[in-house]
Amino acid sequence: ELSTFGLPLVIIQSHSGFALPRFVLEMMHFLRIAAPDTVGIFRKSGVRSRIAELRMLCDVSPEVEVFTDGKLDQSQVHDVADLLKQYFRELPEPLMTAKYSETFAKIFMHIPIEMRMEALQHAVLLLPDEHREALQTLLYFLHDIAKHSATNSMTSQNLAVCFAPSLFQLCGTTHLNNISPTRRHKTIGAAGLPTEREVRESRAAQECLVQMIEHCTKIFIAPTSPGFERDKVSEYCKGSEPDAPFLTELGLSQDGNYKTYLLQKARELLKEHRDRWKGWIVEGTVNGVEISTKKSTDGHPLRFFRVWVDIEAPPKEILTRIVRE
Repeated sequence: ELSTFGLPLVIIQSHSGFALPRFVLEMMHFLRIAAPDTVGIFRKSGVRSRIAELRMLCDVSPEVEVFTDGKLDQSQVHDVADLLKQYFRELPEPLMTAKYSETFAKIFMHIPIEMRMEALQHAVLLLPDEHREALQTLLYFLHDIAKHSATNSMTSQNLAVCFAPSLFQLCGTTHLNNISPTRRHKTIGAAGLPTEREVRESRAAQECLVQMIEHCTKIFIAPTSPGFERDKVSEYCKGSEPDAPFLTELGLSQDGNYKTYLLQKARELLKEHRDRWKGWIVEGTVNGVEISTKKSTDGHPLRFFRVWVDIEAPPKEILTRIVRE
Protein backbone atom coordinates (compact mmCIF):
# COMPACT_ATOMS: atom_id res chain seq x y z
CA GLU A 1 0.00 0.00 0.00
CA LEU A 2 1.08 3.56 -0.66
CA SER A 3 2.22 6.01 1.99
CA THR A 4 0.28 9.22 1.52
CA PHE A 5 2.71 11.60 3.23
CA GLY A 6 5.02 13.18 0.68
CA LEU A 7 3.02 11.78 -2.24
CA PRO A 8 2.21 14.21 -5.11
CA LEU A 9 -1.44 15.28 -5.27
CA VAL A 10 -1.75 14.04 -8.85
CA ILE A 11 -1.01 10.49 -7.64
CA ILE A 12 -3.42 10.90 -4.71
CA GLN A 13 -6.15 11.86 -7.16
CA SER A 14 -5.38 8.99 -9.55
CA HIS A 15 -5.77 6.46 -6.71
CA SER A 16 -8.76 7.87 -4.85
CA GLY A 17 -10.56 10.18 -7.26
CA PHE A 18 -10.11 13.03 -4.76
CA ALA A 19 -7.39 15.67 -4.60
CA LEU A 20 -6.72 14.93 -0.92
CA PRO A 21 -6.43 11.60 0.93
CA ARG A 22 -9.48 10.31 2.77
CA PHE A 23 -7.82 10.73 6.18
CA VAL A 24 -7.20 14.45 5.52
CA LEU A 25 -10.90 14.96 4.79
CA GLU A 26 -11.76 13.00 7.95
CA MET A 27 -9.44 15.17 10.06
CA MET A 28 -11.01 18.32 8.61
CA HIS A 29 -14.46 16.99 9.51
CA PHE A 30 -13.33 16.28 13.08
CA LEU A 31 -11.70 19.72 13.47
CA ARG A 32 -14.78 21.49 12.11
CA ILE A 33 -16.76 20.00 14.98
CA ALA A 34 -14.07 20.79 17.56
CA ALA A 35 -13.26 24.31 16.29
CA PRO A 36 -15.84 26.34 18.26
CA ASP A 37 -14.58 25.07 21.64
CA THR A 38 -10.82 24.98 21.02
CA VAL A 39 -8.90 28.18 21.73
CA GLY A 40 -5.76 28.57 19.62
CA ILE A 41 -6.46 25.66 17.29
CA PHE A 42 -3.47 25.40 14.87
CA ARG A 43 -1.40 27.72 17.08
CA LYS A 44 -0.95 25.46 20.10
CA SER A 45 1.31 22.47 19.53
CA GLY A 46 0.23 18.88 19.96
CA VAL A 47 2.15 16.11 21.73
CA ARG A 48 4.89 14.76 19.47
CA SER A 49 4.47 11.09 20.45
CA ARG A 50 0.71 11.19 19.92
CA ILE A 51 1.15 12.92 16.56
CA ALA A 52 3.56 10.14 15.51
CA GLU A 53 0.96 7.51 16.47
CA LEU A 54 -1.73 9.27 14.43
CA ARG A 55 0.64 9.53 11.48
CA MET A 56 1.29 5.79 11.57
CA LEU A 57 -2.47 5.19 11.33
CA CYS A 58 -2.60 7.47 8.28
CA ASP A 59 0.29 5.73 6.52
CA VAL A 60 -2.06 3.86 4.17
CA SER A 61 -3.42 4.18 0.64
CA PRO A 62 -5.20 7.51 -0.07
CA GLU A 63 -8.69 6.03 -0.40
CA VAL A 64 -8.66 4.10 2.90
CA GLU A 65 -10.87 5.34 5.76
CA VAL A 66 -8.79 5.85 8.91
CA PHE A 67 -10.79 7.86 11.43
CA THR A 68 -14.25 6.37 11.46
CA ASP A 69 -16.79 7.62 14.01
CA GLY A 70 -15.48 7.56 17.56
CA LYS A 71 -11.78 7.08 16.76
CA LEU A 72 -10.90 10.69 17.64
CA ASP A 73 -11.84 12.62 20.78
CA GLN A 74 -11.59 16.20 22.04
CA SER A 75 -8.25 15.56 23.78
CA GLN A 76 -6.61 14.99 20.36
CA VAL A 77 -7.62 18.28 18.73
CA HIS A 78 -4.17 19.89 18.78
CA ASP A 79 -2.50 16.62 17.72
CA VAL A 80 -4.81 16.32 14.70
CA ALA A 81 -4.36 20.02 13.83
CA ASP A 82 -0.57 19.61 13.93
CA LEU A 83 -0.74 16.51 11.73
CA LEU A 84 -2.89 18.35 9.19
CA LYS A 85 -0.32 21.15 8.93
CA GLN A 86 2.41 18.51 8.69
CA TYR A 87 0.66 16.88 5.72
CA PHE A 88 0.59 20.09 3.69
CA ARG A 89 4.12 21.00 4.77
CA GLU A 90 5.49 17.69 3.44
CA LEU A 91 3.90 17.83 -0.01
CA PRO A 92 6.70 17.49 -2.60
CA GLU A 93 5.11 20.35 -4.55
CA PRO A 94 3.58 23.05 -2.29
CA LEU A 95 -0.14 23.62 -2.69
CA MET A 96 0.39 26.98 -4.41
CA THR A 97 3.19 25.32 -6.46
CA ALA A 98 6.79 26.46 -6.83
CA LYS A 99 5.94 27.95 -10.22
CA TYR A 100 3.06 30.18 -9.11
CA SER A 101 3.65 30.93 -5.41
CA GLU A 102 5.48 34.12 -6.31
CA THR A 103 2.69 35.10 -8.71
CA PHE A 104 0.11 34.96 -5.91
CA ALA A 105 2.37 36.91 -3.55
CA LYS A 106 3.08 39.62 -6.13
CA ILE A 107 -0.64 40.22 -6.62
CA PHE A 108 -0.57 41.66 -3.08
CA MET A 109 2.69 43.53 -3.65
CA HIS A 110 2.03 45.32 -6.94
CA ILE A 111 -1.68 45.22 -7.89
CA PRO A 112 -4.18 47.82 -6.60
CA ILE A 113 -6.56 46.57 -3.90
CA GLU A 114 -9.68 46.93 -6.05
CA MET A 115 -8.20 44.66 -8.75
CA ARG A 116 -6.85 41.88 -6.53
CA MET A 117 -9.95 39.71 -6.44
CA GLU A 118 -10.10 39.44 -10.22
CA ALA A 119 -6.34 38.82 -10.33
CA LEU A 120 -6.80 35.95 -7.85
CA GLN A 121 -9.61 34.51 -9.96
CA HIS A 122 -7.26 34.47 -12.95
CA ALA A 123 -4.34 33.08 -10.95
CA VAL A 124 -6.17 30.05 -9.53
CA LEU A 125 -6.92 28.96 -13.11
CA LEU A 126 -3.16 28.54 -13.62
CA LEU A 127 -2.87 25.90 -10.89
CA PRO A 128 -2.96 22.19 -11.80
CA ASP A 129 -6.46 20.77 -11.41
CA GLU A 130 -5.63 18.66 -8.36
CA HIS A 131 -3.92 21.59 -6.60
CA ARG A 132 -6.86 23.89 -7.31
CA GLU A 133 -9.34 21.33 -5.96
CA ALA A 134 -7.24 20.71 -2.84
CA LEU A 135 -6.85 24.46 -2.31
CA GLN A 136 -10.61 24.97 -2.53
CA THR A 137 -11.20 22.21 0.04
CA LEU A 138 -8.64 23.70 2.43
CA LEU A 139 -9.91 27.28 2.07
CA TYR A 140 -13.52 26.29 2.74
CA PHE A 141 -12.30 24.42 5.82
CA LEU A 142 -10.24 27.36 7.13
CA HIS A 143 -13.18 29.69 6.43
CA ASP A 144 -15.35 27.51 8.68
CA ILE A 145 -12.70 27.58 11.43
CA ALA A 146 -12.46 31.39 11.21
CA LYS A 147 -16.25 31.71 11.64
CA HIS A 148 -15.73 30.81 15.30
CA SER A 149 -12.86 33.26 15.91
CA ALA A 150 -14.86 34.93 18.71
CA THR A 151 -14.44 31.76 20.78
CA ASN A 152 -11.34 30.04 19.34
CA SER A 153 -9.31 33.24 18.70
CA MET A 154 -8.36 32.01 15.22
CA THR A 155 -9.14 34.79 12.77
CA SER A 156 -8.33 34.42 9.09
CA GLN A 157 -5.16 36.44 9.77
CA ASN A 158 -4.03 34.03 12.51
CA LEU A 159 -4.79 31.04 10.30
CA ALA A 160 -2.82 32.59 7.44
CA VAL A 161 0.21 33.02 9.72
CA CYS A 162 0.00 29.31 10.60
CA PHE A 163 -0.53 27.94 7.08
CA ALA A 164 1.19 30.31 4.63
CA PRO A 165 4.73 28.91 5.19
CA SER A 166 3.47 25.41 4.32
CA LEU A 167 1.48 26.42 1.23
CA PHE A 168 3.80 28.89 -0.55
CA GLN A 169 7.34 28.47 -1.86
CA LEU A 170 8.86 31.92 -2.06
CA CYS A 171 12.33 33.26 -2.85
CA GLY A 172 15.14 31.11 -1.48
CA THR A 173 12.83 28.60 0.24
CA THR A 174 14.12 25.47 -1.48
CA HIS A 175 17.75 26.50 -1.12
CA LEU A 176 17.42 27.31 2.56
CA ASN A 177 15.63 24.07 3.36
CA ASN A 178 18.49 22.02 1.91
CA ILE A 179 21.40 23.51 3.87
CA SER A 180 22.60 23.07 7.43
CA PRO A 181 21.28 25.31 10.26
CA THR A 182 24.76 26.87 10.69
CA ARG A 183 25.07 27.86 7.03
CA ARG A 184 21.40 28.90 6.99
CA HIS A 185 22.12 31.37 9.83
CA LYS A 186 24.97 32.89 7.82
CA THR A 187 22.90 33.02 4.64
CA ILE A 188 19.76 34.80 5.87
CA GLY A 189 20.71 38.45 6.11
CA ALA A 190 23.58 40.03 8.01
CA ALA A 191 22.23 39.20 11.50
CA GLY A 192 20.62 35.85 10.79
CA LEU A 193 17.32 37.55 9.95
CA PRO A 194 15.21 37.21 6.79
CA THR A 195 16.14 39.60 4.00
CA GLU A 196 13.89 42.55 3.21
CA ARG A 197 12.64 40.82 0.08
CA GLU A 198 11.74 37.67 2.02
CA VAL A 199 9.86 39.71 4.61
CA ARG A 200 7.86 41.51 1.91
CA GLU A 201 6.99 38.31 0.07
CA SER A 202 6.09 36.50 3.30
CA ARG A 203 3.77 39.33 4.34
CA ALA A 204 2.20 39.40 0.86
CA ALA A 205 1.64 35.62 0.94
CA GLN A 206 -0.13 35.96 4.28
CA GLU A 207 -2.32 38.78 2.94
CA CYS A 208 -3.11 36.62 -0.08
CA LEU A 209 -4.13 33.68 2.10
CA VAL A 210 -6.27 35.93 4.32
CA GLN A 211 -8.23 37.18 1.32
CA MET A 212 -8.61 33.67 -0.11
CA ILE A 213 -9.95 32.39 3.23
CA GLU A 214 -12.39 35.28 3.64
CA HIS A 215 -13.59 35.15 0.01
CA CYS A 216 -13.25 31.44 -0.70
CA THR A 217 -16.65 31.31 -2.40
CA LYS A 218 -15.65 33.99 -4.93
CA ILE A 219 -12.13 33.20 -6.06
CA PHE A 220 -13.08 29.95 -7.81
CA ILE A 221 -15.63 31.73 -10.00
CA ALA A 222 -14.28 32.48 -13.48
CA PRO A 223 -13.65 36.21 -14.05
CA THR A 224 -16.39 37.98 -15.98
CA SER A 225 -14.72 41.26 -16.89
CA PRO A 226 -14.98 42.32 -20.58
CA GLY A 227 -11.28 41.68 -21.14
CA PHE A 228 -11.35 38.11 -19.84
CA GLU A 229 -10.84 35.44 -22.49
CA ARG A 230 -11.30 31.80 -21.58
CA ASP A 231 -8.24 29.67 -22.29
CA LYS A 232 -8.16 26.62 -24.55
CA VAL A 233 -11.51 27.36 -26.22
CA SER A 234 -11.56 26.88 -29.96
CA GLU A 235 -12.53 29.65 -32.37
CA TYR A 236 -15.77 27.80 -33.01
CA CYS A 237 -16.69 27.84 -29.33
CA LYS A 238 -15.71 31.47 -28.94
CA GLY A 239 -18.08 32.51 -31.71
CA SER A 240 -21.02 30.36 -30.65
CA GLU A 241 -23.75 30.98 -28.13
CA PRO A 242 -22.74 29.79 -24.64
CA ASP A 243 -26.24 28.48 -23.87
CA ALA A 244 -27.05 24.80 -24.37
CA PRO A 245 -29.12 24.16 -27.53
CA PHE A 246 -32.83 23.41 -27.32
CA LEU A 247 -34.03 19.86 -27.96
CA THR A 248 -35.59 20.96 -31.27
CA GLU A 249 -32.21 22.30 -32.44
CA LEU A 250 -30.29 19.05 -32.00
CA GLY A 251 -29.43 17.26 -35.24
CA LEU A 252 -30.36 20.17 -37.50
CA SER A 253 -26.80 20.39 -38.82
CA GLN A 254 -27.26 16.83 -40.16
CA ASP A 255 -30.66 17.60 -41.72
CA GLY A 256 -32.30 15.61 -38.95
CA ASN A 257 -33.74 16.04 -35.46
CA TYR A 258 -32.93 15.09 -31.88
CA LYS A 259 -33.38 11.38 -32.75
CA THR A 260 -30.75 11.72 -35.47
CA TYR A 261 -28.46 13.39 -32.95
CA LEU A 262 -28.93 10.61 -30.37
CA LEU A 263 -28.33 7.89 -32.98
CA GLN A 264 -25.11 9.60 -34.04
CA LYS A 265 -23.93 9.77 -30.42
CA ALA A 266 -24.79 6.07 -29.98
CA ARG A 267 -22.71 5.22 -33.07
CA GLU A 268 -19.81 7.26 -31.68
CA LEU A 269 -20.06 5.38 -28.39
CA LEU A 270 -20.00 2.00 -30.17
CA LYS A 271 -17.01 3.11 -32.23
CA GLU A 272 -15.13 4.07 -29.06
CA HIS A 273 -15.92 0.64 -27.65
CA ARG A 274 -14.54 -1.03 -30.80
CA ASP A 275 -11.44 1.17 -30.54
CA ARG A 276 -10.98 -0.03 -26.94
CA TRP A 277 -11.66 3.44 -25.51
CA LYS A 278 -8.60 5.00 -27.12
CA GLY A 279 -7.76 8.41 -25.65
CA TRP A 280 -9.50 7.84 -22.31
CA ILE A 281 -7.34 8.25 -19.19
CA VAL A 282 -8.24 6.38 -16.00
CA GLU A 283 -8.24 8.95 -13.17
CA GLY A 284 -9.02 6.59 -10.31
CA THR A 285 -11.52 4.23 -8.72
CA VAL A 286 -14.09 5.16 -6.06
CA ASN A 287 -16.09 2.41 -4.32
CA GLY A 288 -15.45 0.04 -7.23
CA VAL A 289 -16.46 2.60 -9.89
CA GLU A 290 -13.72 3.43 -12.41
CA ILE A 291 -13.57 7.11 -13.43
CA SER A 292 -11.97 8.13 -16.74
CA THR A 293 -11.62 11.41 -18.62
CA LYS A 294 -10.92 12.47 -22.18
CA LYS A 295 -10.20 15.80 -23.85
CA SER A 296 -13.19 17.38 -25.54
CA THR A 297 -13.27 17.02 -29.33
CA ASP A 298 -14.62 20.57 -29.79
CA GLY A 299 -11.71 22.23 -27.98
CA HIS A 300 -13.72 23.15 -24.88
CA PRO A 301 -11.62 23.03 -21.66
CA LEU A 302 -14.23 20.90 -19.84
CA ARG A 303 -13.26 17.24 -20.30
CA PHE A 304 -15.55 14.30 -21.02
CA PHE A 305 -16.10 11.99 -18.05
CA ARG A 306 -16.88 8.28 -18.12
CA VAL A 307 -17.74 5.97 -15.23
CA TRP A 308 -17.37 2.21 -15.54
CA VAL A 309 -18.70 -0.48 -13.22
CA ASP A 310 -18.82 -4.25 -13.72
CA ILE A 311 -22.22 -5.87 -13.14
CA GLU A 312 -22.60 -9.64 -12.91
CA ALA A 313 -25.66 -10.02 -15.14
CA PRO A 314 -26.44 -10.66 -18.84
CA PRO A 315 -26.56 -7.49 -21.01
CA LYS A 316 -30.23 -8.05 -21.96
CA GLU A 317 -31.25 -8.26 -18.32
CA ILE A 318 -29.41 -5.02 -17.53
CA LEU A 319 -31.01 -3.27 -20.52
CA THR A 320 -34.47 -4.40 -19.44
CA ARG A 321 -33.81 -3.16 -15.91
CA ILE A 322 -32.69 0.28 -17.15
CA VAL A 323 -35.40 0.77 -19.77
CA ARG A 324 -38.44 -0.74 -18.08
CA GLU A 325 -37.78 -0.88 -14.34
